Amino acid sequence: MMKSWMRVGAVVVGGAALVVSPLAAQAAPVKSGQPYTHLLTSKDWSTGGAYVAQGGDVTLQLSTLPKATEVLIEECDSGRDLGDGHVFTKQASTQKLATDVPKGTCFVMLLHPKSGNGGYSVKGTLSY
Repeated sequence: MMKSWMRVGAVVVGGAALVVSPLAAQAAPVKSGQPYTHLLTSKDWSTGGAYVAQGGDVTLQLSTLPKATEVLIEECDSGRDLGDGHVFTKQASTQKLATDVPKGTCFVMLLHPKSGNGGYSVKGTLSY
C-alpha cells in the first residue's frame, strides 16, 4: 500500500513502514580523505601511492610515526613537484604537502626515512 509521495514517501510492507527519501538526499558527499598506511623498507625514496586530487590542498596527518620521515608529492605525468618536501616528526605530524592542486590532477606520494634505514610503517589520514 502506498501513501502519498511528496518529498518523502512511505511504503507499508508486511506491516512495517519503509521510509524512502529522494535519491539526491541519499547521495553521500565525495570523501576526499582516506586512511593512509605505508611501509618504508629501506633508506631510499619509495612510492606511497598514486591519487587523483579532488581540488584544493593535499594534507597528510600521521598518527603512527616511529621515525622522522620526509614526504613530498609529484605530478604523475611530468614528475613536477607539487609542493616542497616536508619532514614529519612526532611534533610535526600534520602538514600541508601542496596547496591549490587542480581537480583531476594525478599525484604520487614519495617517502623516505630522514635518517637511518626503513623497516617501519607510517599510518594516518591523507586528505586531497
